Amino acid sequence: MRYILKLAIIPVILVISACSLSKEDIALKEKIEKNSPNAPAWVKKEDIMLEQPRGKDTAFLIHVQASGDYFFAKAQNNLLHVWTRDGRYVGQAGTWGKGPGEYIEPSRLFFVDSSSVGVFDTARSVMNVYRIEKDKVVFRDQYSLDALKRMNQNEIRCDEDYIYLNYIYGTFDNSARVVKIDKKALFENKPLKEGVTYFNLFPLKKDRGFTGIDYVFTACQDYLYFPDPYGKYIKGEKTKFKSPYIYKGTKTGDIVRRFNAGWSFSWVFVDNSHKVLVVHAYQEKGVFEEKIFSLKSGKLLVTRVYSFGEFIGRTVTKGKFPSSETFTGEGNSILIIAEPVDDGKTSTILHICEADLGLGDENEEE
Repeated sequence: MRYILKLAIIPVILVISACSLSKEDIALKEKIEKNSPNAPAWVKKEDIMLEQPRGKDTAFLIHVQASGDYFFAKAQNNLLHVWTRDGRYVGQAGTWGKGPGEYIEPSRLFFVDSSSVGVFDTARSVMNVYRIEKDKVVFRDQYSLDALKRMNQNEIRCDEDYIYLNYIYGTFDNSARVVKIDKKALFENKPLKEGVTYFNLFPLKKDRGFTGIDYVFTACQDYLYFPDPYGKYIKGEKTKFKSPYIYKGTKTGDIVRRFNAGWSFSWVFVDNSHKVLVVHAYQEKGVFEEKIFSLKSGKLLVTRVYSFGEFIGRTVTKGKFPSSETFTGEGNSILIIAEPVDDGKTSTILHICEADLGLGDENEEE
């Protein structure tokens, strides 16, 4: 989650990749250049006006997750709220405190399924799960994450059977870059046990000790995408072990490909056709480089630059409050920009953008 500043508009530059490409990659590259000539890859699909609930402060949302039916969001006061996809307010999930369904430091919101939401209480190392009903949000249960306290959970992604976490810190043998948790273990109140109910994927051995893993992480279909870790920080020296690579791994823990994304990449996502991996790297003064890779071959197809301020200027209304953004959906392909309004009827406008390069349906023949 970041706050977005409106920055100066600059021209978009398209740079053609010089690497050797197959006929299939050339066709894909040409289709991108024809159907999506300008960066960035996001296209605004819809605006959702969120109802302002009476007596609740929901104007500034700093994290928003979406399912097919609901939005689940954290407000700036750390309280959690749910709206329907058409913007009707459903209810508040839990409240501050140390009891069942309560939280001290809520973070890492996610949908367990289409009508259940979860949140980590970082301060107490527990996960709360709530059930969304017609006109209210009901506390379901609280699950201990003590078995995972040795590392600090970062981003969360889910599929039908598992929850996937990547980690910020770790200095012990077999430190995992991603941990897979069996949902059944949580809902059946089974203790988390390594190799039984949770599994370390893509582990790092002790001789590659590290201090942090990048927050960049996503899951799409049968694969996970994640970067190398940071090494130990030494003043005046480059960080060890950090590499320019993003890895594509299976959900059973095998690495099948890597993408040379360069340094300082900020966002990684798969487009809505599931044909390309898009990487955004910060350059300077709000300017980002966008690299587009073929998921099938791993080859770099297109490189171009853009101003994030220009994109925001085209996307949001010219309000007086700063907006915030969340990457969500399969493959991080959905960007939700939350623009505060607070006019008594509407608390926030959600600008829903999708990574759409005009490549068609994922099953469409090339």
